[in-house]
Amino acid sequence: YYHIRDHFVKPEDFRWMTPGGYRFMSAWWNVQVQNSGLFDKNGQRRPAWYVFQLLSQLRGERLEVKGATRGIRALAVRENSKTRIACWNFPTGGAGDRQEVVLRIPGESKGQFRLMKLNAAANRADELRAGEISELARSPLQLTLSPYELAWVVIETE
Repeated sequence: YYHIRDHFVKPEDFRWMTPGGYRFMSAWWNVQVQNSGLFDKNGQRRPAWYVFQLLSQLRGERLEVKGATRGIRALAVRENSKTRIACWNFPTGGAGDRQEVVLRIPGESKGQFRLMKLNAAANRADELRAGEISELARSPLQLTLSPYELAWVVIETE
């Protein structure tokens, strides 16, 4: 992933190409919508920024994740008093379907949790639920993930 910021390119930078290549590259970068950057031309975060932010926080001891929902992948890590769990719907073969996900967090620890989901259409991370860890024994975390959607949980114990 190399494209940090969307930008305008000078058409004359492509004069070394054939005329068709020159026109194509100029139109590609300056006419087509380019949403491949972490930031747009105005410095606003794009959805990929939130994914990289989450990935930067997934450090520490890797924890085992068990489950059987087709297409759902997860990664969990613990570092000191924080546990972070990322889960996403990565469909295997075909277009894929929305998947119901139930996250059961073992343990009786005291502390707080937050369930977040990347809202790519609105370009933000939405908090779906937050509360005391003790709630999770009787009311596990539930959400629906469309293909390629990403959600994560942050648990901080006392």
